[in-house]
Amino acid sequence: MKRVLAAIAIVFSVSALAHAQNPPPARRVFVAAGVFTATTQMSRTEVIQPFGEIGFPNVSGTTVGGSLGVGGFLAPRWSVRFEYGAEGTRHGSTTFSGPLGPLTFTRSTQLDERLKTGSVLLGYHTGSRGVARLGFVAGMVLVHQRQHLLQQNSIQPPPQPGPVTPTLEPRTEIVNTELRLGPAVGVDLVLAVWPRFAVVPEMRVLVFGSNWDFRPGMSVRIGF
Repeated sequence: MKRVLAAIAIVFSVSALAHAQNPPPARRVFVAAGVFTATTQMSRTEVIQPFGEIGFPNVSGTTVGGSLGVGGFLAPRWSVRFEYGAEGTRHGSTTFSGPLGPLTFTRSTQLDERLKTGSVLLGYHTGSRGVARLGFVAGMVLVHQRQHLLQQNSIQPPPQPGPVTPTLEPRTEIVNTELRLGPAVGVDLVLAVWPRFAVVPEMRVLVFGSNWDFRPGMSVRIGF
């Protein structure tokens, strides 16, 4: 049994060494799936009268996500691909209190936001060095933003009925979606593990409006 295992290990080692010395040409079509961490910087403010400018909850932060992609080589060094990405939900909350005559007005705001993206990217790839090949990509991204806003208002102490009684909605809930278009750039390091299989450390930077998204991640790629 030990001899069989040793023989299998030798065959695998020789195969890997030969693959490293003579890497196969890039497959014309490939599919990929991966995971990434997304660090997002959002910018938003709101003006609420008569209290002046009050910032929305800050939903900038880091979450995790997943990606799927399909692409192909137009030439040995040039490729085009489509990538889909979905991030986890980021949360933010704020509480504001201010005077309203002899009373105190309090507003609690909670904002949840999630991004989904679709990118079309053109890639330039360097020559292979052993099992490694570097690639640079650039293109456009369409960002789908889903925002869930919940605001709860209260007045303390409760106003007494009178000629002028302050009124306000105790609870406001809004779900909003937006589509934004912007540039996307990135870099890939393709590490060929087997003729049709590669592991790819990668990075993407997406810009939409005054916001940006930084995504380092790892994917696996299968060529056909």
